[in-house]
Amino acid sequence: MLFLVELDHVKSGQPSTPEANRACIEQIILPTLARAEQLTKEEKIMAGGPAAGRIALRFIVETDSLQDVDRIVSSLPIGPVAETRITPLIAFADRRNSVQALLQKLASDHLSRWPGSRPGELMRQAEGLAQWWTALANCGSREKYEFKTEGLSKTYVQQVPGDLAPFKRTWRGI
Repeated sequence: MLFLVELDHVKSGQPSTPEANRACIEQIILPTLARAEQLTKEEKIMAGGPAAGRIALRFIVETDSLQDVDRIVSSLPIGPVAETRITPLIAFADRRNSVQALLQKLASDHLSRWPGSRPGELMRQAEGLAQWWTALANCGSREKYEFKTEGLSKTYVQQVPGDLAPFKRTWRGI
């Protein structure tokens, strides 16, 4: 399983002295970079690196468990003085498959409510409506994107203005 690991050094709030800065570099930053390079060579860190302009790391880890990720993060010298976020990731293909399954479920739910509808027609209508709403959200003008409703049944086109009223109030703050 893939995990995105984000480590951000937390500043103490007290002004730092040159001696404190030197100690941070020698005791935290350089050892952390060396350990991260070692983990990369061991292929525990798949990709990533330091964030530009900050004392922070971003990297992808592939392990079997969250405990393994925790061990890797704990092995970094920056670990105790960093704010840490670990996010499980899934493959793009897995997400696409789950979204397509959801879309098919929505289509079958629609078919059970409106017998006589054709699945292909319904999918085309749903995709067209989603494109129309996306275009509307990007520009806020129904007139400029009316062409996105081409091919939708008149029922769907007539339902959009009723749905549009609350959208305009919240999106534009009206």
